[in-house]
Amino acid sequence: MIQYISTRGGSPPVDFDEAVLQGFAKDGGLFVPQTIPRIPNDRLEKLSHLSYTDLAFEMLSLFIDPGIIPSPDLKQLIHTSFSNFGHPDLMPLVPLNRDKTFLVMELFHGPTLSFKDIAMGFLINTMDYLLTKKDRHLSVVLATTGDTGPAAAHAAAGKKTLDCWPLYPVGMISEEQERQMTTLTAENIHPVGVENCKDGGDDLDIVVAKLFMDPQLKTQLNLSSVNSINWCRVMVQAVHHAYGYFKACNTVGDPVVLSVPSGAYGNLFAGYLARQMGIPIHTFVCANNRNKTLHTAFSKGI
Repeated sequence: MIQYISTRGGSPPVDFDEAVLQGFAKDGGLFVPQTIPRIPNDRLEKLSHLSYTDLAFEMLSLFIDPGIIPSPDLKQLIHTSFSNFGHPDLMPLVPLNRDKTFLVMELFHGPTLSFKDIAMGFLINTMDYLLTKKDRHLSVVLATTGDTGPAAAHAAAGKKTLDCWPLYPVGMISEEQERQMTTLTAENIHPVGVENCKDGGDDLDIVVAKLFMDPQLKTQLNLSSVNSINWCRVMVQAVHHAYGYFKACNTVGDPVVLSVPSGAYGNLFAGYLARQMGIPIHTFVCANNRNKTLHTAFSKGI
């Protein structure tokens, strides 16, 4: 059984359910598995022919103790979380040239037209499942620069076990993204527009982190988060990297390069996780726009 430890090393190991429901570890670190399961080479060929949801079940089962979520329940959670996607392949690969050496994986067929839907639906449904079993309620607080908030709000709408508080910087997201949060009529969704965010979402990340660094306040308010700091998000995002690899290669083992649009590194780390599990992805390209936080970190050490 895999347990989860803090990246800061100051919290005792916990089971999957507590790692998901706590969000941040008690020492302010992020939960990661003690070990990363490795998929044997002879198993990869069988996985390469699976549908997305079947592949998700096989990969996620490696991280989730069936004593916490039994296999039939896990299959149902996966099915429910992807049942409202608008494409039969969920995440199709579209060729950009005739010889199909360049492919784009379309990650926008979820209910809010954002790639954040890929993991958010499963995470929220899993939290709801675990909270129902434990007869608990949580307030989910998250920072958004436009996509995470709508995805979380849509997935959480109407859930009796959760209140969702998406914080967004006023005037720094699109009108469509703002309306995706503010026009929901569900009583458990509470979008908050925050003024004077000079650095946009980074300012809000600091606010959320400070909330979770106060153990008494976190307990008193029953706080959790569904930003990329939550292990469940990263774990689920590893699946589409594996699925994309299998769809792109002719033979398992072919060198495939993945170029990943990157903001805070969560999605690219999920790809790295898939490779550590045994998916033979050759190279990752960390693609930044002028918000080049990662490029600055790697090139200048800042």
